[in-house]
Amino acid sequence: AGSAGAGALPLTQAAIIQARQGNLPASTRLFREALDEAYLRADPATLGLIWDQLGYELLLNGNLDEAETALVEAFRIRKLSGLKDLQYSYYTLGMLHLARNRPEEAARMLDAALSLLSKPPVTLALWRVHYERGRAALQAGFPAEALEHFRRAVGHARQVRMELLPADSVWINTGVDQHQLYSALIRTAGALYESTKDPAYVRLGFEAAEELRARPITDGPVTLT
Repeated sequence: AGSAGAGALPLTQAAIIQARQGNLPASTRLFREALDEAYLRADPATLGLIWDQLGYELLLNGNLDEAETALVEAFRIRKLSGLKDLQYSYYTLGMLHLARNRPEEAARMLDAALSLLSKPPVTLALWRVHYERGRAALQAGFPAEALEHFRRAVGHARQVRMELLPADSVWINTGVDQHQLYSALIRTAGALYESTKDPAYVRLGFEAAEELRARPITDGPVTLT
């Protein structure tokens, strides 16, 4: 059966599921159908969301050039339309720059996302943005700065653990669970101890490891509510 008329958002959700299952041709087709519907309705908010999510799925699969085209288009639509969800574009563009080994550009994008998330309501999980910002600092060769962002990310992760994130957040599901965050903090603390011999880093890494063992942590499925 055809999917015409199914609605842009349901089509986008179906596209995400197909992408996460590894069926990229079907995912791309569904994304294009969703975009067609959103263009017909002249709906810039939905267009920005779909282009951003398409770009992220392409990024996950290593299609960096196509991802950049989609993510830049999402940013362009949001910026020109005066939309208030630019934090999503800054976040995904930051991740794109990380994938291209451009940590300075990634840091600028992620800092912009954090500045927009400084006031409620916050629909993009802060722990995710701080985690990626920490990765940018590591890529740039600043482990102490990276550790500070990982520590902030862990603090925010504790606040949202076992709670449902706002519905908008599912559109920017990073695929990075909190285990990776804790592991990054532990590794970075260990590296800083090796270079400084400061026992505070040992304590920090040990506490993070104990917390990780004590509390199984997952992000849960990608769903719309």
